[in-house]
Amino acid sequence: SAPMKQPVQPIQVAGVLAITFCLLATPSHAQDWNLGATFFSAVQWGDFRHHLDDAGKPDDGETGSAGGLDLELSGNPGESNHIYLRARYVKGNGLNDAWPGALAPWANDLHDDHIDINDSGRNHLLEAWAGHRWGLGQGGASLQATAGIIDASAWLDDNAYADDEMSHFMNNAFITRAYMPAYDWGAALELNLGRLGINGVYMNSRTGDAADHRFHYLGAQMHYHAAPAFGAGTYRLWLYATSPDFLRSRTPRLTSRTGLGISIDQSLGDDVGLFLRAAWQSQRASVDYRAAYTIGLQLRGTLWHRAQDEAGLALGHLPGGNGEIARTRVAELYLRLGLHRHLDLTFDLQYIEDSLHTAGPGRSALIPGVRMVAAF
Repeated sequence: SAPMKQPVQPIQVAGVLAITFCLLATPSHAQDWNLGATFFSAVQWGDFRHHLDDAGKPDDGETGSAGGLDLELSGNPGESNHIYLRARYVKGNGLNDAWPGALAPWANDLHDDHIDINDSGRNHLLEAWAGHRWGLGQGGASLQATAGIIDASAWLDDNAYADDEMSHFMNNAFITRAYMPAYDWGAALELNLGRLGINGVYMNSRTGDAADHRFHYLGAQMHYHAAPAFGAGTYRLWLYATSPDFLRSRTPRLTSRTGLGISIDQSLGDDVGLFLRAAWQSQRASVDYRAAYTIGLQLRGTLWHRAQDEAGLALGHLPGGNGEIARTRVAELYLRLGLHRHLDLTFDLQYIEDSLHTAGPGRSALIPGVRMVAAF
């Protein structure tokens, strides 16, 4: 992260407050407000094969844990308006700062991710935005606009079976593969035309590299929902581009980042779901991977007469970019047990293998873990 901290600009705070005030002042009989709380924790043990510790000795393994609390406030001050705020407190980073590879064993925003967010000096507050929806004639078509502190992943590269590190897969390879800034200022549009939808998102955030620039980000996604006789599915095509504010991989000059990909989820009857993702990005800037290909399936607990349970299996192949990684292979298996309507317990097993450009055997890790989530 950058050594200098930039305070949140007063004009940006004033903008969000103004939007919030206008929505709160909207005359309507609909005043639906909800406060939610999610407690989460996980313990993972990493068998880091072929990995040397700081003393140059083989690393027999490490244990990492993390836990925290999300507080969410959402409301509808008016039939077509929506306000959302989310704050987080987390203790621990799990194995995310212990495994030297590029893929986080738990793709969650842990302690280091919610302190001094994007070098803004802001802690804990992840999202704070307001939205308005307009109906577009008959047939349920609509347009929604959102502005504030947002997360681009809410509009790009989503997937029904591999998009939630709290309930689905834990490894970062199976969450999202687009380059997406989060928890910074931006705006988004969602055009809903029934089976067809188009999303667009703009954000202004920090590069996070040595240049420490603020950059402009623009992403778009088109998705189509199909419902054939064998099961419903959604097919997405997304792309993004940034302003030229990132350092090139081998020169001090600046360049942009660009990428595109597909994300597909398809159900097979009531009990089985399949997903497929593929993504590609340019290598002008420093990137860990030039592409990513992941595939997997989800099994509903109805197969073993426990509708509240779920299981998943996924495989990934990620060709390396212009850094030290030549290739990564990853696999994950999880079983989530619904112990109560508010409580889930997940048993997870991951295998990660990095091949490196440098001479040597590379590195690999076998990571079993347990995750608990209680949502109210």
